[in-house]
Amino acid sequence: MFRPERPRVSAGRRIGGFTVVNARTYRLWGVLACREDLPEAAFASVVEALTVPSRGAEHTDRWRRDALGAALAVLFARVREPALRAALIRAVTRETVADHVRESRLGVEDLPIITAAHRVWPALVVAVAGAGHVRVAANLLDALNDWDLDSVASYWDIRRRSGEPARPMPDELLDAILHRTLGPCARALADPGAPSCPMDWARATGPGSWREAAFGGSAWRALQGCPDRWPDLVAHPYLGRAVRHVLLAHADTEALDDALLEACLPVLTLPELARLPRPSVTQRERLGEIAERVRRHPRVRGIAADDVHVAVSECMRRGRLSSARILTDDAVPRLARDLAAVGDNARDLAVLCDRVARLPRPTVVVRAEEGRYGPGPELGWDQGRRVDALAHLATNPNTPRDAVAAVLEHLHPAELRALACADTAPAWLRAVAREQAPGDDTTVRLLTDDELDAHPDPAAVLASWLDRVGDDDHFRTVQHAVRQSRHCTPELLLRLPVDDALGQGAADTTAPLLIEVCGTDPARWADLSTALDRLPRRVALGTFLESLAVPSTSTSSPEPISSRGG
Repeated sequence: MFRPERPRVSAGRRIGGFTVVNARTYRLWGVLACREDLPEAAFASVVEALTVPSRGAEHTDRWRRDALGAALAVLFARVREPALRAALIRAVTRETVADHVRESRLGVEDLPIITAAHRVWPALVVAVAGAGHVRVAANLLDALNDWDLDSVASYWDIRRRSGEPARPMPDELLDAILHRTLGPCARALADPGAPSCPMDWARATGPGSWREAAFGGSAWRALQGCPDRWPDLVAHPYLGRAVRHVLLAHADTEALDDALLEACLPVLTLPELARLPRPSVTQRERLGEIAERVRRHPRVRGIAADDVHVAVSECMRRGRLSSARILTDDAVPRLARDLAAVGDNARDLAVLCDRVARLPRPTVVVRAEEGRYGPGPELGWDQGRRVDALAHLATNPNTPRDAVAAVLEHLHPAELRALACADTAPAWLRAVAREQAPGDDTTVRLLTDDELDAHPDPAAVLASWLDRVGDDDHFRTVQHAVRQSRHCTPELLLRLPVDDALGQGAADTTAPLLIEVCGTDPARWADLSTALDRLPRRVALGTFLESLAVPSTSTSSPEPISSRGG
């Protein structure tokens, strides 16, 4: 006898290939799901009704989510069919999944489904460990990136702060985190010159680059959470060397007792990195890291001074750091600061003093008085470096005083005044700087409009400011002052950088200039619209307007401010 195939039971109608559930029945499906007498035959329909997102208004899907949330614990306890459990897991948020894992409603057998639907995230690792599956949680760490790895400890602390019993992180999980975070550092130090080394020492350059790239990041954040284990970790046969480096690079000196600090001394001078290729780069970074560690832990000056001096001399010699090719203007201030902290070679220190004297002489601007704030000097980013470098060099007792005094003859009057009150300079240098500071007629002093009113030619005063600072990007303060002055003339406006001259504060002044240049030519107005989308920097407004006057087919480009005459 022919029997037609029984259709699959569905909780709703199918429209256009999608299952649609009557939103008014969500509460009914939720109540059914919570009933103990609900037969297993109904599980498929119940799960489908509560997991298929509503295709109606947002509030109707909220009804579904509320009904599902209320029934979820019961469904996870009763539904064993993998496909139905997967549908439930996919239908809820990661936070909800983690909560049910922590309460053991979801077990390790559900992890393949969970990770397929949501991948691995820190709260899941904490939840699995909190449910007693510490080894499984440790294995999940391999799927986390460094940022998420750092968050595992944070999520563990959140659980403790939320009122749960204050349990420490299981040792097995903490050990796995430490191996994962400190492992790359340990491998990099084991054979730093190998092609397979995870750290490219020669490419990581700049202040603090090694400290962050090799000895910082997740490695320090992992250690930061377990200070009670530091004494044991520094003696670890594999991770110990990396731990010592990380502690010297980042730990506050008060956090290291004398015994722990002494245990870290063998790596204070980074002996593993003494023979790296490209010594002009790597030894410079090594010297900088040594200096930073000595500054961070002043106690090592008394117990490891000889080792530090030997290592510094080795860095200077192998890297040829005092040679003219290596010691560029940009390199002088940083090397002066580092060598002042750890150097003992008077010749090297004297050479640095001479290089400080030959750094470019600054242009100094004094702002106009505004409100309750009096005028003060404003130096460019590189303009205060001679003062800072000399002040640090003078603090080293091995620096010849006559070499320091010789530099004072080359300083700008404003630099001498800054040196006279520099906290980093020794008292004797501050006193000498005060004695030698002359009257100053080379400082650009910005005036208010009321003060300019007293001058016979205020526009000439504004022009002199622009003449003195040229096209230095740092002195946008001067260019802003000229633009905002009521004495600013169209001629002065044409000398300002275009991105400043066309700013909101100058729109009323520049609009007539744009109308004059573009006129009735639609092509020029189109060119102007295009150009205003990406205003060039360091191009004068006059040059910009001239480029608009050129036919649009021209391939000429605006020339820099510095190429235009005043």
